[in-house]
Amino acid sequence: MVILTTQKSKETTRFKLESKRGASVFSGALIKCECGTEILMLPDLKATSNAIENHVLEHRKQEKDRAKAEAEGNRVRDALIAQVLEKASQTREDI
Repeated sequence: MVILTTQKSKETTRFKLESKRGASVFSGALIKCECGTEILMLPDLKATSNAIENHVLEHRKQEKDRAKAEAEGNRVRDALIAQVLEKASQTREDI
């Protein structure tokens, strides 16, 4: 599953992009959450950040306890941001 958030509408669009072999089409431009959701990295950092925040909210909604929800959101956000930074630091040949 790939998540894309458009800046104008602030709506989240979910779609599945796969090649015939089942591999993700945009594997070099995707970050993947531990839950299996893939978020498309865009050149617009703000759009990528919005997609991450929308996904973090989904994780937070799953927790009833407010403190646990906050901790879960921070943990998921940190993991996704770390992937963005790692991919952004790679050279074109590495992707």
